[in-house]
Amino acid sequence: PACAGNYNLKVRVSNFGINILDSVKLKWQIDTGSVDSLNLVATLDTLGGSGSFFIDTTLIGNNGLSLSASNAKRIKVWTERPNNIADTVNFNDTLDITLRSSLDGTYTVGGANADFSTLSAAIDAPENTGICGPTTIPINSGTYTGSFSVSDVQGLSANNRLTIDGQDSATTTLTASSGTTLLLGNLNHVTVKNLTIENTGNRSYAALHIGGGGEKDSIYTCHIIARNPSSTSRFQQPYGLVISGSTNSFFTANSDADDVYIHDNQFLDGYYSVYVRADFRTPLTNYELTDNTYGLENGYMANYFYNV
Repeated sequence: PACAGNYNLKVRVSNFGINILDSVKLKWQIDTGSVDSLNLVATLDTLGGSGSFFIDTTLIGNNGLSLSASNAKRIKVWTERPNNIADTVNFNDTLDITLRSSLDGTYTVGGANADFSTLSAAIDAPENTGICGPTTIPINSGTYTGSFSVSDVQGLSANNRLTIDGQDSATTTLTASSGTTLLLGNLNHVTVKNLTIENTGNRSYAALHIGGGGEKDSIYTCHIIARNPSSTSRFQQPYGLVISGSTNSFFTANSDADDVYIHDNQFLDGYYSVYVRADFRTPLTNYELTDNTYGLENGYMANYFYNV
């Protein structure tokens, strides 16, 4: 992950043509700014030739490219006039990417002057950019409808936790009627707190699913609500919190989710309030469930632990 700051912009120019290159014009544009250009004079052999077919060059030096997490930069670089003649095969002549820095600090979502205008954008950001320091996403009060997922975030560690903070579970709600409301996929060192997370679907859906990973994750002061079950069928058993070994299944064993802290949450309805599926060969250890409350009207079990 690249932290917020100033960087040089370097590109690699490669020759995939059938003729050796001795020169080419490079052009680039940052966002909607002016187009800059550079005449690159260098010998580039053909792919498979005896010489080098690529060269690295600096377009912006002196750390002149500023990156931040909340302000993405669109960078477009392209070539023209190879060997000072028109290029008639130009399907691979342009690089067009959007860059932002990794997250490090506090980033708000929703409401006026927020760093991210939507919850989807804020939830997607760690997955897209990684984190390079302790990162907190406080969610402004409101009801956010849909299925939200954070998976495979680079840079997470004991020192660099990702915290999703609803600030007040009485006023901040994530809700969905199918699938999983909030999925944490293959993540360690994540905290979710002060949120109402509900799923109103009448099948085997989950309010919160930790699928893969989960080591040293913390869930506290949340309201986790599943639908009151209407059937004992395996396919119509709503879940509150699920911890399993797969993002796609509640029944795959998890061998990585040690040291999980589940504290001061209110679980309401569902067939299972907390469902943890582990591997008997590597049982999970150091699960701490403290001061949670449960309200099961027609549910089967508050806490179901398999090989923990």
